[in-house]
Amino acid sequence: MWWVPLSALALLGLGAGGLTLGAKRYLKSDAFRELLSDHVASVLQVDGAFDTFRWTGSSVYSARFHGDGKGSLEEVDAQGIRAVVDFGSFRREAWEVEKVTVNRAMVNLAPTASDAPFRASERTPSPSFWSRWTPQKAEVSELLIEDLLVAVGDSLKGGGMRVRLSPTDTGWRFEGSGGMAKLGEEEPMTLVDMRGRFGAGRAYLEEATLEIFDHAKLRLSGDLGGKPRKLALRSQLDGLRGDRVFRPDWRQRLLGEMHVAMNTRGVLSEPLSWRHEGEIRLKDGVLMALPVLDKLADYARTERLRRLVLHEAHAQFRYEDEVLVLEDFTLKSDRLLQVLGKVHVSRPFDEMATRTLAGTFQVGVVRDVLKWLPGAEKRVFTEARSGYLWTTMRLGGTLSQPQEDLSPRLRQALVTGTVEAGANTALGVSRSVLGTASRLLGGPTGTAIDDLGNAVLDQADTVMEQGLEMVPLFGPRSR
Repeated sequence: MWWVPLSALALLGLGAGGLTLGAKRYLKSDAFRELLSDHVASVLQVDGAFDTFRWTGSSVYSARFHGDGKGSLEEVDAQGIRAVVDFGSFRREAWEVEKVTVNRAMVNLAPTASDAPFRASERTPSPSFWSRWTPQKAEVSELLIEDLLVAVGDSLKGGGMRVRLSPTDTGWRFEGSGGMAKLGEEEPMTLVDMRGRFGAGRAYLEEATLEIFDHAKLRLSGDLGGKPRKLALRSQLDGLRGDRVFRPDWRQRLLGEMHVAMNTRGVLSEPLSWRHEGEIRLKDGVLMALPVLDKLADYARTERLRRLVLHEAHAQFRYEDEVLVLEDFTLKSDRLLQVLGKVHVSRPFDEMATRTLAGTFQVGVVRDVLKWLPGAEKRVFTEARSGYLWTTMRLGGTLSQPQEDLSPRLRQALVTGTVEAGANTALGVSRSVLGTASRLLGGPTGTAIDDLGNAVLDQADTVMEQGLEMVPLFGPRSR
């Protein structure tokens, strides 16, 4: 009875064809659009939906998907959405949606989002006979956004980025390039590339490279997740010219390229409590027009101190609770000057605040610098080590009006040393003249002149020593 199996095969073929037609009908129904809307809304944790689907063969187009959220994602708005659906995938457990492209997408992220879970509103799909025979899940193989705009309140805005997403076992991978990003009122940055992944309540930025001021490179990596959501970000900035970031009054004083390595940690919703720490280096640095150096150059009669070439300039830093601490602060100009120390700056980024300074530094100079500074080696730079003469300098005041105690001490040493040197010279000359006179006159007269001269000069020594002790009281005072 060979015709029985042939009839059975024919009936199965007709059934499969009918199911394929029914599956296509279901895909073009409101029930499938609502299913896909709920799927996307659940992934994004928003309450949203697609506009009407328009089909051309296996390709579907929707003008818009819009969603509002209550978590990290406040709003998402995607326009010009096109996808290709595998009609044959109804035989498997989920519809396979391929080649999803979005012309333009706008995403608003909450800068201080709540950690409370948000559940997208549930809709009851339109009833359909074929929905009982077809998968009620959808799997997207790839999503390409041609123009992504991202905003985090007023603190971060970015646009023009091209982003590609692909699913993984636990979430999604993403890659992006192009576009601009802007932090607050700072200059915009160009995105070179980025890649990472997210899912299961965590996001990982494997690497992102941005270009700043058309010449410097910023590299970022880190992760975000947990409850409360904790941020751990690592950043490295290379080749940033100081004249592009320093305040106007410092742009002509400090030249060079900045290199910064920094770690940032904190709760995402509490940016003021974030802790930043790392190292900053200045390459090819030049320090000039600094008042304390100009004064030292005047006293030492050397122009090398007015334009100080820095062979080494770096510091460890940390910023927390609105206090910036620079530790292991090091400035070195070989065979001339070294400055080592530590300084605290309160509220350094608040221009309305007082921004006080408190620091202690060791300042070392080579002996040649002090040859024109009578008294400096004896009264100021009193410690010798490593080929330098050292003194302690204390820094105070504010960022706008810093104060240091080295200049007044140098002035006092200069006055004292000059008076002392002049007095010693005069006494020496007087002794020589009197000695010559006593020898020329000879006899009792010469002896009497010699004895009288010695007595007078000895008394002068005593008076001069007492006078020198009073010189600092009348010398120039610090303002």
